[in-house]
Amino acid sequence: FQARLNAGADPYDSSGSTVYTLPHWIRLVRAGNSFSGYYSADGSEWTQRGDTQTITTLGASPLVGFAVTSAVAATVSTAEFDGYNGSLPLNIGPFVNTGAAPAGAGPWNLDATVTDDARPAPPALTTLWKQIDGPGDATFTSPSSVDTGAVFTATGAYRLRLSASDGALTTFAETLAGVTALPPLQAWRQTHFGVTADTGDAADIADPDHDGLANILEYSLGTKPKETTVPPLQLARDGDQWTLEFPRWTGRGEVTLTLQSSPDLETWTPLARSSNGNPVTALEAEAAALETIASDGAVAVKLTLPAAAPAQAAKRYFRLQAELVSPAP
Repeated sequence: FQARLNAGADPYDSSGSTVYTLPHWIRLVRAGNSFSGYYSADGSEWTQRGDTQTITTLGASPLVGFAVTSAVAATVSTAEFDGYNGSLPLNIGPFVNTGAAPAGAGPWNLDATVTDDARPAPPALTTLWKQIDGPGDATFTSPSSVDTGAVFTATGAYRLRLSASDGALTTFAETLAGVTALPPLQAWRQTHFGVTADTGDAADIADPDHDGLANILEYSLGTKPKETTVPPLQLARDGDQWTLEFPRWTGRGEVTLTLQSSPDLETWTPLARSSNGNPVTALEAEAAALETIASDGAVAVKLTLPAAAPAQAAKRYFRLQAELVSPAP
């Protein structure tokens, strides 16, 4: 039983003093990258020859099979193989390679490869990236794509897994990303604009989708800066009570989000506020704020407050204001 573990290296071999009577049977078994050799006097009872050998550098076209040698360089030998039976699985799961591990301060991209044997037919290959562990959250620009961008919320080591399914079998591979995370606002810019600086379409006061919401407000609310957003502040009056609803996004510590009211669009009074990513607190004595956890970090906020009598104010205006707690790069 011979196996060359590395190209150009001396082969591993195992021989014995067994005197074989002919005919004799030999068997070669592969399980992943592990190879084992066996022999038998009757084709039923098998004895392993040598140790199982693991070969991780097979290359694109490995040579595997049966051969004969006299073990003497000057002596030619011949043998006749009068039968061969080979069996292969009907379906081999996808081969997944996660590529180079993300590192440093970003931007981070995952460049993986997935190959399959096109079984079962017709081929239907699906893939999915997900985080297994890490000091913060890892999000993927396109989690169902083999190649995708990634964003990490905290510095440290993250274990990421790419799974692939051919409809019958699912396989996966993992990579360990060692990253120095960006501040949340810079990470948000990187995800949506491919840059971290407060400039151009990524500037805090820019409105690239022309929906009336500046980027810093889209960041605070968890809406998408390149897709037109319906007015995030929904309000209704029922008799002597106003009800106002809007979203906010957790983990946005650089921003203070304030709901304000005005009778004339000049003088604004704060009604409720969320500072440093904390829950919204009502600032008006008779107002009440209620938050409901939605999904993916979104929080639904509902605020109720008394409505002014018509004689006191013919009109009332409301707005959401987002302000950076401290200057951010």
